[in-house]
Amino acid sequence: MAKYSIAWDQKGGVWVPTAMELRGISLPQASKASGSLKVPTVSVNDFSFQVRLDWMSVNEDLSESVFDYQNYGLPAGTPVFEVRDGASKLVDGIRLQKAAVPSARRFVLLSSVITIIALLVIAAFAFFRQRYIQTRSNAQT
Repeated sequence: MAKYSIAWDQKGGVWVPTAMELRGISLPQASKASGSLKVPTVSVNDFSFQVRLDWMSVNEDLSESVFDYQNYGLPAGTPVFEVRDGASKLVDGIRLQKAAVPSARRFVLLSSVITIIALLVIAAFAFFRQRYIQTRSNAQT
């Protein structure tokens, strides 16, 4: 037993689906065996599946880069398989994008600078607080 709904919107003069939802319950099936009713010990499964589609363009020319799997935003090292002819064969992998991943050395340097600045701010605060307390106690005596 399932229920589904689809939301539509007009893009570029064409009606396109923008959201889909499928909800349902999977009940165990009763089966007859040798004249007696047998009910399997399967639990009831409740499921929900939702998809939202964001249309970038409809009926417009596409750049060749749209079809380049290196631009899909996948993690470096993700294998790419060719399966159009029915056989699955490894053809390539996603290469590391140099601009997307900062180097470990740069990260260590940046975190060290932030730590030193934080320590200087704390030390300055402690110094001026102590000086304020001393000045205040001297003024009261």
